[in-house]
Amino acid sequence: LEQAGSNITGLGAYGSPEHQETVEDVSECTTQDSTFVQSKKPVKIVGIEGKAVAIAAGFGHLMVKTEAGDLYTGGCNTHDQLGRTKPPKGTEGRNNMAKVELPGKVQAISAGYRHSLVTLTDGILMAWGYNGQGYVLHVDSADPTIKKPMKVKTDKKFNTIEAAYDTSFGVTTDGTLDAWGQDDQHAFWRDAPAAIHEVAKIPADTPIVAAGMEHLLVLEKS
Repeated sequence: LEQAGSNITGLGAYGSPEHQETVEDVSECTTQDSTFVQSKKPVKIVGIEGKAVAIAAGFGHLMVKTEAGDLYTGGCNTHDQLGRTKPPKGTEGRNNMAKVELPGKVQAISAGYRHSLVTLTDGILMAWGYNGQGYVLHVDSADPTIKKPMKVKTDKKFNTIEAAYDTSFGVTTDGTLDAWGQDDQHAFWRDAPAAIHEVAKIPADTPIVAAGMEHLLVLEKS
């Protein structure tokens, strides 16, 4: 994706294999192995009110933060990773994003493989989408997917977040790198999967945390 003024254009897009450009309706994206299809020319993504200031791309879904602190999502919703059950009435057309209802304004966004994370301006962390065995998102629900944003079960406040495959990472305001979700390779912890684990002590203003499928990179200030 690239941002051009108040417009966002997509190259690659999302949909099922029979589509040549982009999906007509998010409900058509029904399987995780039929997400990204090729679009050889940039396609304008519509439905966003206001100027986009941050974007995040997951395996098959997109997240956009606006200058006003609102969140819009679009793309695949197989695991409820859009944070809404369907687009608002009148926005079901091509490439439309739709607003996600949140209890505050958005500070940071991150799109994982099949879940989504946001921090609000007060540092509260919200999550939705794939919840696996009931502990991936660490919210107060054991449902396999979470349809609407729920507060992550922690009193900590977060500056930076990163959603990975089925694991999440966050840098707290008191300077810890935390992780939760699935860790099948025991890269970050060996027991208590339904807990938030402190991985390391790092500066609270660490600018970048980037997560791959089973690894994590941190860029610290020199």
